[in-house]
Amino acid sequence: MKKITIFIIVALVLGTAMPAMAQVYAEYSSHSGTITPTGGTIVEAVQAPYDGKFVQLAPLSWIILVFPGDYVAAPDGTVAADLRVDIYDTLYPADAEIYVSLDGSLWTSMGVHADTANIDIDLEGVGNVKYIAVDQWTYYIDPAYPNLGFDLDGIEALNPVELLAATIDKTMAPVGTVELGDHLTVTLEVDNPYPDPVTVVDEIPEGLAYIPGTLTATPGPAGPVTVVDNTLTTTVGNGTHTIEFELQVVEVGYEDSDPLTNIVKVYAPGATPGVDDPDDTAESDEIILSPYDGFSKAIATSTEPDPYNVPMHTDVHWLLRIEIENIAGDDIITMEDVVVKDNLGGDLEMHLCFSGCDYPGKQLIQPPSPAPEVSKKSGKTEKLHLSWDLAVLSDEDLTQLYLEISTDVNPGQKKKDPVGKNEYTSDGEHDLNSGATLKFTDPDTGLQLSAHTCPITVTAFDPEALVLP
Repeated sequence: MKKITIFIIVALVLGTAMPAMAQVYAEYSSHSGTITPTGGTIVEAVQAPYDGKFVQLAPLSWIILVFPGDYVAAPDGTVAADLRVDIYDTLYPADAEIYVSLDGSLWTSMGVHADTANIDIDLEGVGNVKYIAVDQWTYYIDPAYPNLGFDLDGIEALNPVELLAATIDKTMAPVGTVELGDHLTVTLEVDNPYPDPVTVVDEIPEGLAYIPGTLTATPGPAGPVTVVDNTLTTTVGNGTHTIEFELQVVEVGYEDSDPLTNIVKVYAPGATPGVDDPDDTAESDEIILSPYDGFSKAIATSTEPDPYNVPMHTDVHWLLRIEIENIAGDDIITMEDVVVKDNLGGDLEMHLCFSGCDYPGKQLIQPPSPAPEVSKKSGKTEKLHLSWDLAVLSDEDLTQLYLEISTDVNPGQKKKDPVGKNEYTSDGEHDLNSGATLKFTDPDTGLQLSAHTCPITVTAFDPEALVLP
C-alpha cells in the first residue's frame, strides 16, 4: 500500500469575511523534490478532481498550494467537512496524514485519512486555511512500489469566504536627530478593499504634535481629522489613497531622547480602535529629539571654590545664569508668548542680581526687562517659584537673567529667629532648582513649544569629617 502525508498550512487572516461562494480550488505555489505534471501543467492540478489533470508526487517530495486572492477555507461551525483533499491512485488506496497549522510553523495532526480526505477544520479550532502542503515522507513509501508516489487531483475549500483586510505603509522624513521646531512630513499609503471607509489612527510620539490643517489625501477625500491625547484619527473610502500631514517637534529635554517611532493602524469598517484588532499596522523609522541649544542654565560663580561641593554650616551664595536665544533658524523666525519658569529648593532664598550683587571680578549686571516675578509655592517644603515673561524673541535675540541664590535665612526654624543661620545643616545632595522650562508659541503653526534645562544639584559635606592623609 502506498502511503503519503498531507500537510495543511493554516494562516490566520485578519479582516472581514465576505459571503461564501461555490468551491474554490487551491493553486500551485511551490514544490520540492520531484513532481510530474500529467495531463497538463502543474497549475492545472487545481482543477476539479478526476478530470485527468493532476500531478504525481514521487517519494520524498512535497508541493504547496494556496487558495487564490483573499479566499480561505473557513470553518462553518458544524460537523460538516470544510476542506477536501482529493488524492487518487488507480492501483492502491492512498493513505494520508493530515496536519494543520495557523502560521506554517506550528503543526497539529488531524489523523490519517484514505484517498479523498474530508476534513472538518472546526474539530481542532484551527481557523481559516490559506495554504496547503502535500508532503510524502519516507516512512509512508510502499516497499513494493517505491517509485510510484501518488496522484494529487485537487484541494477544495468547501466553505470558502473572501477575507478582506486593509493595508497601510508609512514613511516619515526627516528621520534621525531632529530639533525643537523642526517640521516632519508623514506619508501613509492606505489600501482599502472594503466598500465602506476604513479608520486610520496615527499614534504621535511624545514631543511631537500635529500641525493643524496640514492633512491631505490623494485621491481622497479624507474624513474629519481629530486629535485626542496626541492620537490623530481620520477615514478614507474604498481604493488606494496617499495621506500626508506634518508634525512639529514641540518639546525637548536637556539630553537626547530615547529613539522614538511613529505607529499608525488601519481598522476595518465598524471596528472600534483600541478595542478591536487593526487590519494592519505600520511603523516609521526612528527619530531622536535633541536638546535646544538656545536655552541654558548654569552656575556662573559662587562664594565657594567648588560651587557643587560646599561645606555644611557655611553661608553659601551662588550666582545663577539663565540664558535664552532664538536660534531655531528658518522654522521659527519669531518666538511669541515667551515664558521661563523655574522652581528653587526649599532650603534656599533668591533675589534678582543687579548692581547690588558683589562678586569680585564680575561686571555689574543690568536689570532684566521685564523683571521676573518670584512667588512662594507651598508643599512639604516651601519653594520659590520664578516666572519670567519675555513676550517676544526675534531671530537670534539673546537675553540673560542672573539670580543670586543662598541658603535660607533660617530653614530649620522657619525664620522665627530673624538672624537665623545661612547654612546647610545636613550633608548629602541638595537641589538648587528643579530645572528651568522655556515655553513659547510658534506663530506660523499656532503650537506651543517647550524646552527644559537639567536640574542643578549641590553636595553639602561635613568639613570636620574629612580625614587628611
